[in-house]
Amino acid sequence: MKSETLSNAQSLRVIGQYLRGLSINAFELDKIGDEYVVWVDRNQSNGKSSTATGFSKNIRKMDLEDEKIAPRIHLHGSEIFRLDIERRLRRAQAGGMPDVRSLSLSMRVLGQYLDSKGADDFTISWSTDSVKIRFLQQEQSFSPSNLYGLTMCMYLRRFDGARQTDAPDRLSI
Repeated sequence: MKSETLSNAQSLRVIGQYLRGLSINAFELDKIGDEYVVWVDRNQSNGKSSTATGFSKNIRKMDLEDEKIAPRIHLHGSEIFRLDIERRLRRAQAGGMPDVRSLSLSMRVLGQYLDSKGADDFTISWSTDSVKIRFLQQEQSFSPSNLYGLTMCMYLRRFDGARQTDAPDRLSI
């Protein structure tokens, strides 16, 4: 049976899809162990309720009336795993090229970067004009154009890998 753990890239893609569904575009995400905590920026308007995604039963939010506490969303690895299975089925039916500037793809790219660095626990501070990640006692900042560049590099590596895999088939024809 397959383990219920996903890579950082897979988990962050799912979280990005979830946050996009809530129209959240500024947040801080902390990963510690198997738990992800998203602190939502109180100054943004998200316009949608958590029930829009059908995932609200798995989320605990802080009392929004308390001005001293920012709203937060808890996501556990097992919840992300189940949501990933649902989203995979939708993606398989939809097909097509993903939007390279989408939150979910950008989060996936950051996750792949964190996977390559061996980061288990980390913090991501996301705003519309920059992204900061902290992991393994390091901090790095990315602009939207840096993230776009990382995304393009990821797709070029995937394309080159697929092309190299297909190369013997083309030579034998």
